[in-house]
Amino acid sequence: MREGDRALDDALMAKILGPEWPKAYYRIGAAMMFLEEYEQASQAFMDALLLDPINTEIEEAYRKATDCLRRSHFGEESE
Repeated sequence: MREGDRALDDALMAKILGPEWPKAYYRIGAAMMFLEEYEQASQAFMDALLLDPINTEIEEAYRKATDCLRRSHFGEESE
């Protein structure tokens, strides 16, 4: 668990240093996914997409996060 916390700390620092850098938000999302905080991960990936709307890697991460969020809330199986 501590690795996820460290990754999140690093990502949040990257966001502070470069608030217009999509990769910072992507890293926040990745850390949140590791911590199983799917709502926050989804939001971070959406923020990254707003800065870089054609980035397919971010788009895929967003889809995965929202799928995990849906399954965690509704107990749905993945398709």
